[in-house]
Formats: sequence, C-alpha cells, structure tokens
Amino acid sequence: MRFDGFIVVDKPINKLSHEVTSLIGRLFNTKAGHAGTLDPDVSGVLPIALGKSRKLLRFVSFQKKTYVGIVKFPHEVSESYIDSLFSKFKGRIIQTPPKMSAVAKKPRVRHVYELKALEIHKNRVLFLAEVEKGTYIRTLCKDMGGEMEDLRRIKVGPIDESAAVGLLKIRIAVECYKKGKPTLLNSILIPPERFMRMLLPSVYLNKKAALAVSNGAQLMRPGIIKYDEFKEGDFISYFYENIFIGVGKAEINSFELKNMKKGLVARTERIHRTKNELIKLL
Repeated sequence: MRFDGFIVVDKPINKLSHEVTSLIGRLFNTKAGHAGTLDPDVSGVLPIALGKSRKLLRFVSFQKKTYVGIVKFPHEVSESYIDSLFSKFKGRIIQTPPKMSAVAKKPRVRHVYELKALEIHKNRVLFLAEVEKGTYIRTLCKDMGGEMEDLRRIKVGPIDESAAVGLLKIRIAVECYKKGKPTLLNSILIPPERFMRMLLPSVYLNKKAALAVSNGAQLMRPGIIKYDEFKEGDFISYFYENIFIGVGKAEINSFELKNMKKGLVARTERIHRTKNELIKLL
C-alpha cells in the first residue's frame, strides 16, 4: 500500500528531527519529510508527511509556532520585571540565528505574536511564546538576558499537541496494520483531505472547475460553490466535495468574493490530485 498523509509526532528529547523522520519512513517503507525542525533537546509537535503529501510540507512550514518553555535568569525576577521585559520582545524583533543553525548568520526581522509568563519562581520563568516561523526561542531567551532551560512546541499553526502521537504508539499501530488490524493506524495517519482542512481555509469547487484546476488552471469565481473566510495572500485548499485537489494563493479576500461574478480568485500553487487521478475518484 502507498501511504499518503500526515502523522503529527510527539518528538522526544535527545533525538534529531531528521532521525525521527527517517524512522517513520522506514516503518512505513516510504519517503517521509518533516516541517519545522526541532533541536535535539526540544520536544513536541513535529508534523511528518508520507509519500505524495511531502510536497505539501511548505504549506505547513510557514505556519506560526507556539512553545512553552523555561528561561533561567542570573538573578531573581519579579512579575513586574518580567512583564516589562517581555513587552519589549513582543511584536517585530531583530534576531541573528545561532551558530549551530543551517541558515545565514545575518540579522533578520521576526515577529513575536505572544510572549507571556505562566509562572515565576525566583530566577526561573515558565513562559508561552507564539512566534513567526524561523524564530529561535533559545536566541530569544539569550537576548532577554536569560538562558533557555527547557522547551516544548505545543502547536504548529492550528495543529496542537492533542493530535501528537508518541513513537511507541506509531510502532504498535504499524505492527497491528501488518496483522490486518488497521484501526489504530487509521486514527493516527491523517489523510491529506482532513489535514489540509485543519491547516488552511477551504474552497469548494463545482465539477467543471475541479477538473480544470486539477489540470493546472487558475481558480476563477464561477467555479466556486462555497468557501471559508480568507485574506488576500492566504494559501487556500481546493476541494471537490470531500476530495482534496490542491492549494492556491488568494488574489483577493473572501469579502470581495461575495460581490464577484467572474474573475481570478487564486493562483494555483500545488496540485495534489491530477485530472486523471480526480476522474478515477469521481
């Protein structure tokens, strides 16, 4: 069987993201890829795609990331001190990637959407941070005058840790599947249809538009039956009934769409089901 879909892994500490991804690929005997690398000493949500769904990972990577961690300061801190300090690091910040990172070590702008203290004990602060992709939490802690002691990613975009599964459970699910018992695996492996609905706003097409888009056409207004709210520049998922077709980038927002009768709505970015594949499913 060719596997196509996503598994949200609860990455343990002391393992590289690439190690976990390779392990999943071997278990399923297929190619696998991940979105949003976690350091070896960081645990939490690691979306892994199998088979054809690997081509959809770029739409996962750009999502906001949410973390819970502990930062240790060299001195005891008060609630008012932390509130004042954290407020200076919310919004647009300048950050230089650490030496161990694989990207250029040049200052760059990143956005911290949320940064708040959950608990303070002497010189340690348990915090929550929601940040733009590519933001280094360890560097953020250092820039604030502290040192990151522990970190867990609890969310990637709308995908939170309630969907994450440990490696042992995945191993058991695969063994059960090989013995003709697919129930556990079916609860773990998320089809692209369900995952992309969770991840992006959805637009539902009529049959004619679905066939055109699956053949590489742009998305035009007459082909749309219904849709979720979206903004200009958002990635949106294309569906024909319950079949996921691909992803486009919106040229307008959903409010403008209400008053349109014709014209371009989105430029197609990725086709997941080709026209011939779609015809077979109809």
